[in-house]
Amino acid sequence: MEKETIKLGGKQWDIPMLPIAVMKHVYPRASALQRLRAEGERITTEDFDMVIEIITIAIAYAQPGFTKVELEKVVAPFPEWMKAVGVVMRQCGAQEGEAPAGEAKAGETLSTGMN
Repeated sequence: MEKETIKLGGKQWDIPMLPIAVMKHVYPRASALQRLRAEGERITTEDFDMVIEIITIAIAYAQPGFTKVELEKVVAPFPEWMKAVGVVMRQCGAQEGEAPAGEAKAGETLSTGMN
C-alpha cells in the first residue's frame, strides 16, 4: 500500500491508504460533493467546505493535530484542490479510472469498491 502526495500551493502531504475509520467520514462528504457537482450548479460555499473537509480529514490522519484552519490558509488554484480530493479518494480505495468526487458527470456514481 503506497502513499500518494497531496500537493497544494507548493505544500505537500503524504497520504497513506486510509482505514475504514477515516473512510466513514470521507465518503459521505465525497458523495454529497459529487451530487452537488452532478447537478451542474455553480460552485458554492458548501462545495468548498466539502473539499476542505475531505482533504483535512486525510491530512489529519497522516499528521495528527493538523487542522482545517491550517488548510484554509493555503493559496492554490481550484483544480489543485480537486486533484487533492482525487488523491484522498484513491487512498480510500476508489478504483482507478473512476471519477473522484467533484469530477463526476451527471449520472455517474462513485464506487466504493463494494457496489
